[in-house]
Amino acid sequence: MSHPDPLVKALDDEGKFKIIEQINEGANSYAFKARHIDLQRDVFLKLYAYVPGAETELLQEPQVLVSAVQTPPRCENLVDLYDADHFAHDGEEYLRLQMELVNGASLAARLEQGPVGQQLAIRLVVGVLSGVIHLHSARIVHRDLKPANIVLAGHTPKISDFGSASIVPAQCNSVSASKHSALYVPPESWNTPSIYSYQSDLYQIGIILYELANGPLCYEPEHYLTNAVSRSLKADGKKYSDLSECDKCLACDRGIAELCSSGKLLSHGREAQPFLSRKLAKVVRRATNADLSKRYRTGQEFLSDLNRLNLPNWVPVGQGEYEAEGWKGWDWNVEVLSPSDIVVRRSRPGAGSYRRIAGRTFTSITETFEFMEEFDQ
Repeated sequence: MSHPDPLVKALDDEGKFKIIEQINEGANSYAFKARHIDLQRDVFLKLYAYVPGAETELLQEPQVLVSAVQTPPRCENLVDLYDADHFAHDGEEYLRLQMELVNGASLAARLEQGPVGQQLAIRLVVGVLSGVIHLHSARIVHRDLKPANIVLAGHTPKISDFGSASIVPAQCNSVSASKHSALYVPPESWNTPSIYSYQSDLYQIGIILYELANGPLCYEPEHYLTNAVSRSLKADGKKYSDLSECDKCLACDRGIAELCSSGKLLSHGREAQPFLSRKLAKVVRRATNADLSKRYRTGQEFLSDLNRLNLPNWVPVGQGEYEAEGWKGWDWNVEVLSPSDIVVRRSRPGAGSYRRIAGRTFTSITETFEFMEEFDQ
């Protein structure tokens, strides 16, 4: 695509918006902070370039999405979508979305600091699910749910990017898949022909839940270059290091497809945090199951299971050290001195004066966190 300056000028010259700043640029989109001149309010303006021959029903009828987001009762977990239209410039056509400007950080930015804690992860994902359930009720699948597309307005998560959303036609249960963000593409979407259903959105939310509780996935493509893909390259007389950047991406995508189809994507090359609850892990496994018959069928099912969980909000605070605030009336600290010597301390909430629990010895990190989860005062 051409440099955005002429596009900015075209938007300004139209007289509807004054572009304040460009926020980011994607392969097929531009994003701006803009001022709506007539309404005198700042908005988030996103323009998606049409891919010739690949326009979806949603791109052709963008007001359908506006109507779905604004259908009462309004959902606080969807960024407010004020308007959607087509914009043409220099022979290119765009879908232009005019949205609420949220000043908070994305979940991707929050994850740069590490896991947010199990219970906070649950609360955030409950909000995301509420937004997705609202979209599903209007027969819309999002198709690109990931931490970067969810922003925080205070403590409220809001789904913010609708560029890949699609309407599920009447009498159908799925649409073709979007191959953006390979790490979040569900197993059924790697197939030929690809499919993407309501359950596919739930798969992506399961990945987000795991990242929030356990820490971000590895975003280095080469991490997902599996042995099977490497052997296949070798059989073809190729070396990964000699491939073009495009072919390297394709090879890594093949690895991601292999791992997610075998249920090994989340554990590939990295162990789960020792505090990750078996109860939460079970929910994640169901949400991300490659077998659609074993995956959550609806967002409401997923939501119901999450609402039953009450877990300590463990976060790492150092090498082999973890803390959880406000669990069963106490703040907790766990320090792993050695694999068979684990110290558990507690403090009154906010006091910061931790004292070791007397009369209890912990010799297994798994046992320690299981004890803490079931702790009864």
